[in-house]
Amino acid sequence: HKHSKDFWRNMWETIKQGKVWIGEVVNKRKDGSLFYTELLISPIIDKSGKLIGYFGIHRDKTEQKKLEQQLIHAQKMESMGLLAAGLAHEVGNPLASISSLVQVIQRTNKDEFTNQKLELIKSQINRISKIIRDLVNFSRQSTYELQSTEINKVLKSAIEIARVSKKAKGITFIEEYSPDIPILYLVPDQLQQVFLNILINAIDALCIDANRMVYFNSNPQIISKTYRDENKVYISITDNGIGISEQAMEKIFDPFYTTKKVGEGTGLGLWVSYNIIKSFQGEIRVNSVEGVGSTFTIVLPINLDSTD
Repeated sequence: HKHSKDFWRNMWETIKQGKVWIGEVVNKRKDGSLFYTELLISPIIDKSGKLIGYFGIHRDKTEQKKLEQQLIHAQKMESMGLLAAGLAHEVGNPLASISSLVQVIQRTNKDEFTNQKLELIKSQINRISKIIRDLVNFSRQSTYELQSTEINKVLKSAIEIARVSKKAKGITFIEEYSPDIPILYLVPDQLQQVFLNILINAIDALCIDANRMVYFNSNPQIISKTYRDENKVYISITDNGIGISEQAMEKIFDPFYTTKKVGEGTGLGLWVSYNIIKSFQGEIRVNSVEGVGSTFTIVLPINLDSTD
């Protein structure tokens, strides 16, 4: 991994003066993944005070760095939740008034041109309303109760809903369910929402033109799997669609970030999903290659009270 020339110049100037240099260095493993180390370089000086060499100590800080990033992200999500509650209230009230006025004018107006423009205003109000609903749903303290949840059943139900979409007509859905998934104590409606958000994104990544049945791949597929190990349950949803760029990968869980066309996405789906899974003490992992496809893996802990 390339550091700036100033970074290394500062290091050499420090150790040439006989001082100890400590810095954080980012390196690449053979597989291309980054790892972080704290590097300490100390000069070796002989009895006469002459500099005869250096020795260095590397300390792997990759896990610490990951935890720091997760903490920053979690704090940002918490702040956004508080903001969402206030924003939804302040925007929701005037929006309801505008919507009512538009409907009154539509009922009394006979001019076709004006009605077309009013219809456009109405569609944009509906779009804003959807964003408001998503914000309210996220910011409101959940009143849902934990229930015994069959993961396979919830995933199957979400797939049945997703495949009804016009965009999904030319897509092959492949389902692989492990029979060994234990019952988990979760909120099934919220879990289904997460599955649906990811499935809808997968469909959008595959579908170029729903009317002409044009897809990114000649054999568009969405593969959904469930499996487990001793402590966790895994649900993976894989598509062979357009994939996610490296730049977008850093932002996909940020609120209001979307790569979809204007009017097609609010940028809240994955943000809400991230927080729902986090509330279940789980995580969402993403692997994606641009032009090849994406895999979203939901990881849920097996509760001590769960039953096989």
